[in-house]
Amino acid sequence: MIAALLRVAVAATVTIFYRLERRGPPVPAGPVLLVANHPNSLLDPLILFHTAGRRSRPLARAPLFESPILGTLLRAVRAIPVYRREDDPAQMSRNLDALRAAMASLAAGDAVQIFPEGRTHSDPAIAPLRTGAARVALGAEAEAEWKLGVRVVPVGLTYARKAVFRGHAVALYGEPMVVRSFRPQLEEDDQAAVRSLTARIDQRLRALTLDLTRTEDADLIDAAERVWSLGKGLRSSRQRVRLGERLPRLQAMARGLAWLRAHHPDRHRRLAARVRRYQRIVAVLGAGEGDVPESYRVRPALRWILRRGIPTIALSPIAAVAAVVWGVPYQVIRRAVGQMDLPPEVVATYKVGAGILLYPGVLALWVSLAAWFVGWRAGLVLTFALPLTGLVAVRWLDLAAEAVQDLWLLVRLWWPGTRTTRARKMARTRVAAERNRLTADLDSVLELMGSRPSPSPDPGA
Repeated sequence: MIAALLRVAVAATVTIFYRLERRGPPVPAGPVLLVANHPNSLLDPLILFHTAGRRSRPLARAPLFESPILGTLLRAVRAIPVYRREDDPAQMSRNLDALRAAMASLAAGDAVQIFPEGRTHSDPAIAPLRTGAARVALGAEAEAEWKLGVRVVPVGLTYARKAVFRGHAVALYGEPMVVRSFRPQLEEDDQAAVRSLTARIDQRLRALTLDLTRTEDADLIDAAERVWSLGKGLRSSRQRVRLGERLPRLQAMARGLAWLRAHHPDRHRRLAARVRRYQRIVAVLGAGEGDVPESYRVRPALRWILRRGIPTIALSPIAAVAAVVWGVPYQVIRRAVGQMDLPPEVVATYKVGAGILLYPGVLALWVSLAAWFVGWRAGLVLTFALPLTGLVAVRWLDLAAEAVQDLWLLVRLWWPGTRTTRARKMARTRVAAERNRLTADLDSVLELMGSRPSPSPDPGA
């Protein structure tokens, strides 16, 4: 029962904190090793736990099991403790027990999570993989005399604004790799088989994520993709495209710009400066997550805004109630975590962890007050009603942000008091002309190095 409740709680947690997408084929039945990159501490296993479509056993750092609350939760989901040298060098000998426990889980037909980088980090590229995942998969299959049918499923986890509430997250599942195919190599040279499977996992994970060479490239690639996709007519100027749909194009931009930097550094520097300048102009005009349309007719723009504005207004009373009920703990968590000197990869974990501890207490307080002053029936109603107001408020925040951005851009580009009609038209024309030039330049880069955006949901398939 605890595990069932945890699944519901995990689903609520990750889908409320992030705008989460799950892409790729379903996870097959039978023994499966889920291998993923590790950019976001404890949020990564939670996302796998929710998106895999079946129960999975995570491997977790042994010190986490000592926490009264977290340890209880980890044992409830049958997590397997892993002993790292940086946690306690004296316990490293117990890692053999962890590997055997993972192999036994596969032999029982379970799905097991493992993060082969061995650490969580915010580096732009995937860290060198450790061999534990390959040893577990090959060891389990070999012990079953190659009749078990273990498959390794790579999962690429990509985030945008991962430390921020309502940031974006994508879990991109790849095609399963059949471990049995490594049997001849293992029987000839077991170490070479482990290295070969590890290299294959590394290759597949890099194809499923946004693997960059420099941290500062993330904003440049994001801006270049927005310009190029609008210039090619893949989206409208005010359309917000989800991160999962953009990911193949972002990967193509990353490859193209990395190639340009390596082979034509001067051209890369000029193009990067133009893209960033374009984004600054768009930001000054107030385009937000969208872009500036070449022609801005008032009636279609107003219809677009009303499609978001009407639901926003309709949900405003409920959102106001939620602000009263949940606003204080939200601000307390945001400010308290903001005061800590935390690496980016653990900020979301601290926020979510604080919310798990604080929000139930706030709910209990409001329910108790209602029961004390009004009656137990009122308290019972609030037990179910107040969490619903929070869910409505999350949706309201998304709608309101888009409506305000669109309305502000309309005011800047059309409202009579802001600038002359001629100046507004010139601003739109200049933005459109520069966007077309940038699109042509980016097109030529992609053609030169053969990096066209892949339509496949799994570029590594």
